[in-house]
Amino acid sequence: MQFVLAADEFASIIPGASRPEQVEDNVNALNEKIPADFWNELKSERLIYEKAQTPV
Repeated sequence: MQFVLAADEFASIIPGASRPEQVEDNVNALNEKIPADFWNELKSERLIYEKAQTPV
């Protein structure tokens, strides 16, 4: 969710949930701190576009 929301092209996302616990999991995932090194490694391994906007 964080990756998609980092891009200027998207204003929102609609995550699915089939159980109430999944709503809480989605919120927790959105608030999880992901190190910048993770995004940089994805770019260096060409798993995401090198110019992709990533969370700060």
